[in-house]
Amino acid sequence: HRRSLHEQLRSLQRRGASLLLSQGIFQTHGWWREAAWQKLQSQICPQLREALEDDRALMADLDQRLKRVEKQLKDSAPKELPKGFGRLTFVLLLREICTYQRFKSRRNVGGFTGLCGGVSRSADYHVDLSINKAGSGFLRMELVELAWRMTYWQPQYTGLKVWNRLKAHGAVASKRRRKTAIVAVARQLAVDIWKWQTGQVTPEQLGWQMDLAA
Repeated sequence: HRRSLHEQLRSLQRRGASLLLSQGIFQTHGWWREAAWQKLQSQICPQLREALEDDRALMADLDQRLKRVEKQLKDSAPKELPKGFGRLTFVLLLREICTYQRFKSRRNVGGFTGLCGGVSRSADYHVDLSINKAGSGFLRMELVELAWRMTYWQPQYTGLKVWNRLKAHGAVASKRRRKTAIVAVARQLAVDIWKWQTGQVTPEQLGWQMDLAA
């Protein structure tokens, strides 16, 4: 439901930007916000202004509904979580997975997330491919976003070994290598969250600092 509301909101934002571009107005970033809208009104015809006003009213309503849904989701999260997780992220991951008890091994977790590398093999021929992207794209997006936050909020996290080795190279590390490393962190993070939620490890063993969730 949250994703549906969010997509409707984004759709209206994109529609408004498209209409403005069709009239030769290129300052479309955040066009629906009050400050930007006050500047735009004098540049557009009455018919377009009326259409966009209707869209802004719809967006305001969707935004309130979205905030209400997100508050309900956040309220269902534990009060204490690893620093940097956030209540909404924790709940969205859980809702997407349904239950962490469904997995029997770390390979099951990696396979479900689609963050495992593919392989092309025939006889002596062997090539490692990029991640197979099986399963939920939304889950991968949330894990990669969380992995970036962990590099900042949880520097002692044991799953950051690959990232820390890359970081030691400084500016030498290419954008591609950084992207590969953060995907590896996201994959390990999914496994560690599963271990934590099934009682196999404690946050302290993973190097996580616990805090009241934001």
